[in-house]
Amino acid sequence: MAAAGGSAKGAGAAKNPNAKPKLVLGTTSAIKLSAVKAILGWHYAVVGADVKSGVSEQPIGETETRTGALNRAKAALALHPDAVLALGIENGMLAVNGAGADATAATSDVKAKDWIDRAA
Repeated sequence: MAAAGGSAKGAGAAKNPNAKPKLVLGTTSAIKLSAVKAILGWHYAVVGADVKSGVSEQPIGETETRTGALNRAKAALALHPDAVLALGIENGMLAVNGAGADATAATSDVKAKDWIDRAA
């Protein structure tokens, strides 16, 4: 039995109505976490997850980069199934006019009904 003013653990414990929904990001990179918190932290409680991309250390091309982002988002969601949104960010090399450029970042929202991924 909980003391007056206390809360009971387990079934019947009330959720905090002011709590932000959780967004899990498939990385622990301080730079990427900081960027996501700056953009979405007003609405979400952003947490990082130490997950692997499943692609090369330095992805080459849009397909490999997008695959890495999707893999990170899926793995992050597996670690944090209570998250309402899961994102993956993967940087890769992209050929621009015959030269390599570190210009690709991809994110994936894996909590939507269908897998969604976008490259920026």
